[in-house]
Amino acid sequence: MSKKILTEELILKRLKKDNVTDPTEISHENRILKIKEIYDNRPNGYEVDHIIPLCSKNVSGLHIPENLQYLKAEINRKKNNKFNEIPHNINIT
Repeated sequence: MSKKILTEELILKRLKKDNVTDPTEISHENRILKIKEIYDNRPNGYEVDHIIPLCSKNVSGLHIPENLQYLKAEINRKKNNKFNEIPHNINIT
């Protein structure tokens, strides 16, 4: 089973699709609307998952659209708040 990781490249691609070149240009209100849209469009049998968990032993993600994905409920429950991989193309220094 492959694990889908949201890389910086994919985040920028999503933002370009919405005509945003800089993530800081997205207003707080637009982020809230986008998050609501993600939850409202969740397919049956899936849950909205934070790719990088909000609170984990080694990382803390953000509740932003770019950090959300759909996972089947049983996979999301197994994942819990684990995050074992860091995409190679994101600079963490």
